[in-house]
Amino acid sequence: MAAWGDTRIALAIFFATIVDFAAPGELTVFIDEDQVAALEVRMDKKGYLESRDIASSFNMQRANDLIWSFVVNNHLLGKKPFPFDLLCWNSDLSRMPAAIHTFYLRKMYLENKLVEPGALEIAGVPIRSGIN
Repeated sequence: MAAWGDTRIALAIFFATIVDFAAPGELTVFIDEDQVAALEVRMDKKGYLESRDIASSFNMQRANDLIWSFVVNNHLLGKKPFPFDLLCWNSDLSRMPAAIHTFYLRKMYLENKLVEPGALEIAGVPIRSGIN
């Protein structure tokens, strides 16, 4: 916006978003070059990532909260499910366009370009992040 002289927004802070993938934690198990390439082949067939794939990957990242606690409490112990806000987020299903998802996985996660000022461009304008 600054590149176009648009001053409506001066600052944006993203509390629940990973912007530096130098130490991605549990995500390391799920994403590497081979997995991204295989995912690209699947997405190329339809042009998007299925919503169930997004939900599954989110579930696996929070397996103790989103899978195992429910298996034990609901299925094994017969308890009623407790209210849990992450379940609402996870049931908001949408498809991710292949081009956007590929850009995100490659540029943000694999190459960690968002932390390099000017390394990414949107509509021909370099992004100058304030991360580093």
